[in-house]
Amino acid sequence: MSISRNTAPGRCAPDPFAGSIFPRLAGSSHLRRVLEALVHRGALSEINVPALTIAAWYDIFLGGSLRNYIGIRLHGGSEAARQGQRLLVTIGGHAGPGRKIGEVDFTAAAEFDEDELILSWYDHLFRNAANEFGNTKP
Repeated sequence: MSISRNTAPGRCAPDPFAGSIFPRLAGSSHLRRVLEALVHRGALSEINVPALTIAAWYDIFLGGSLRNYIGIRLHGGSEAARQGQRLLVTIGGHAGPGRKIGEVDFTAAAEFDEDELILSWYDHLFRNAANEFGNTKP
């Protein structure tokens, strides 16, 4: 399935399994809230170190990534976790970084080296390196 040019961020495709897993409850907002609460109950307050969240505009899980970021900001287990985390939302889908989503090419300007970015995050976190992570607000 190619992504339409009119596809809203975080809404790239319907979930093909929802109807088969919970046929009578598929699309139930109540079920979704219950499942999300069970997964996250108390977990955010146990996060004590800053997190780097890398999400993508056309990933079906974008909403969860954004909720996790906000949840850690509000309920993280330490000031370092709440204030030190970073969020990067890239052009891409669930398959990873890249410049093309379906038939849409976002040009070379959309490309980045995810491995290098993560190593830079670790340098900031563990070595107190003065890099792009140390010089920006969350």
